[in-house]
Amino acid sequence: MPNEKLESIAEHSYKVSYLCLIFSGKVKNMNVEKLLRYSILDEWGECLLGDHPTASLSYQSYFDEDIRSITKKAEILSDTNVVKPELNVAEKSLFEFCDILARTLETVNLKQLGLKHKWLEKMSKTQILLIHDFDYEFTNDVISELKKLFGEVMDNAYLTRKTVK
Repeated sequence: MPNEKLESIAEHSYKVSYLCLIFSGKVKNMNVEKLLRYSILDEWGECLLGDHPTASLSYQSYFDEDIRSITKKAEILSDTNVVKPELNVAEKSLFEFCDILARTLETVNLKQLGLKHKWLEKMSKTQILLIHDFDYEFTNDVISELKKLFGEVMDNAYLTRKTVK
């Protein structure tokens, strides 16, 4: 998959933060500020360590570096005194829900961009199965809307047929 079609770390962090903000009012025991700080800072480490692909840095570029270089990059965050807050169980669960939901929405975006990989539908179904594991009163509504949205995108003849320029 071409890197330029992937969402950036900033886009993913924004989506997760926005979803946390939306759903935090529907779940008890939420410290919204702490949840938002966590969701914004969570992806930084993934970007530095290569857990999340980006257009500018590849997984391979990290494997080629020695471990000291990677460790120094990771220490940048600790030097700034910007650390992820500790979340309680409810906050951590909601963060995970929103992170999975953001990835699921990304599969829809990739399809809308015209990506035609076979794994796209499988990825979407897997993410929806992961969302099933969360016991929120809104979980079934979210799943229903995701299936409807992904079905509309998959059934769109313009997006699924090969077009000639």
